[in-house]
Amino acid sequence: MEIMKTCARQGCMLPPYFERAKKLQHDYCSKTCASLAQPTCSRIGCSYPAYVDRKTGKQHPTCSRTCALQNRPATAGLCSRQSCKNPRYTSPQNPIQYYDYCTPECQWKDAISLTETKLTPLNDAQNLDYIAVKTAFEQSLAGLAGAVQAIFRIQYPSRVAAQFLAYRERSRRTRSKRFAAREFLLKRFHGTRTIMCNAVNELAKGKRTTNLCESPNCGPCGIIKRGLRGGHDNRIWSASTSAISHGYTNIFGGGNTRAMFLCDAVSEGMRDADSLAFNQVAIYYIDL
Repeated sequence: MEIMKTCARQGCMLPPYFERAKKLQHDYCSKTCASLAQPTCSRIGCSYPAYVDRKTGKQHPTCSRTCALQNRPATAGLCSRQSCKNPRYTSPQNPIQYYDYCTPECQWKDAISLTETKLTPLNDAQNLDYIAVKTAFEQSLAGLAGAVQAIFRIQYPSRVAAQFLAYRERSRRTRSKRFAAREFLLKRFHGTRTIMCNAVNELAKGKRTTNLCESPNCGPCGIIKRGLRGGHDNRIWSASTSAISHGYTNIFGGGNTRAMFLCDAVSEGMRDADSLAFNQVAIYYIDL
């Protein structure tokens, strides 16, 4: 006599679900039992099942971002926004890796409160922003004999940040169905050839210099202080890889240091050479 197989969840005696279309035998009788059988959220007092990323199958230790925020260790350090008392974000998979802020929203709130550009060196190899920027930059420049000398986060004051956020929200509401399935926010590279002062070489040493020139033709200084603006054709040109933008960089004073920017962009399905709405988030210096 054959013993009938039952649902894999302990205590459930129903037969497991058989998906006829795919001829696939599942371990559980239903989605409810499957979710109940998952490991529960690691936050003390929470009984919800831990979140599983459907695309990757990765099991997270908590059920939600809220629980992940509350579950961060005290050793993580506090969010960089002065009035925020939450611990900064740490990687669930590798707790020694972190972001400076607790959430992206908190980072934007910090920018909205600024009255002038905030330039922050990123030099900790465990900082997730540093890791993401360095990786994105080096991926397409792997064939060139160079190295990233310094990385900075640029946060613009409210007059620039608020304009970007308003455009982002307006585009989110009005974007056409044609591009609805595409990635809405992108990271784009922007190189600049017009360097009129030594600020680039100073920043390449990891110094948070305030000696930015006033020349209207100096690309790095103008972008750091005022943000990206349209050129002679009223467009902001960008590229999806650093290798493309490298061709639009230049050196100053006989040195070999070049500046490149990685930007937040609002995408409307445009081509590489088309203009996008930018908010500057990081700056790269590479010795090539």
